Amino acid sequence: MDSLNSYIGRAIDAGDLEQAQAQIDDLVAESGETAATLYWRGNIALKQNQWDKAIGFYSQSEALDAHGPGREARLMLDDIMCFYNKDLYNP
Repeated sequence: MDSLNSYIGRAIDAGDLEQAQAQIDDLVAESGETAATLYWRGNIALKQNQWDKAIGFYSQSEALDAHGPGREARLMLDDIMCFYNKDLYNP
């Protein structure tokens, strides 16, 4: 499983999102949705600039594994979305 997770991560990093999605779908068909598969789905959504979907997948991943990478990814996106530069509003 670790080598498959590594393969999925490399495929996402390389932009081969269709291949990564196919691998995730195979995993889900075999053993059901897990925190890991939801995390990878979130990474794919993030690569596609679908931030709302990414947050949803990360939140679902966190619900299954409160200390997993889905939590960290969700918190990171929350921080990014809450950040703003006040100087841009006061020219």
